[in-house]
Amino acid sequence: MKVKTCSYRAIIKASGIYDALMMLPFAIPGLSALVLQYLAYLHQQLGLAGAIPVFTPFHLLFVNIMASISIVWAVIRIRNPTALYAWYDTAARLLIAAIMLVYLLRDGISGIIWLFFATEVIWAALQINGYFFKNDHAMQSAHAKARA
Repeated sequence: MKVKTCSYRAIIKASGIYDALMMLPFAIPGLSALVLQYLAYLHQQLGLAGAIPVFTPFHLLFVNIMASISIVWAVIRIRNPTALYAWYDTAARLLIAAIMLVYLLRDGISGIIWLFFATEVIWAALQINGYFFKNDHAMQSAHAKARA
């Protein structure tokens, strides 16, 4: 029995769908404040180290703007899941994960960010793996080099 695996394009598209769904609540004024309040509540209930500050409307404006940009980028990858876009997305994910790590280790922000950090690293790893092991173009190129 042959095990069916997903294609590289499916991985790229799935990462876009994940991003669009995860960022949607942060893009909507009013709803983003509720999500952040829930994260603060969850932080407190789990007894995590660090803190989640109270967000003012000024802070929420930037949350909404950044989430909106993330959704647009996600839709681009959903509609056109190319290797080039996956590489850009992987670079962005690794940069975002590095920034999160700095704030987690240096500034002691809420440990809840570890969940967001982990998802960024996992999606980056899936896209890198997909490029080298599920990307038909990359595999054909590797086979051609091996034959030469």
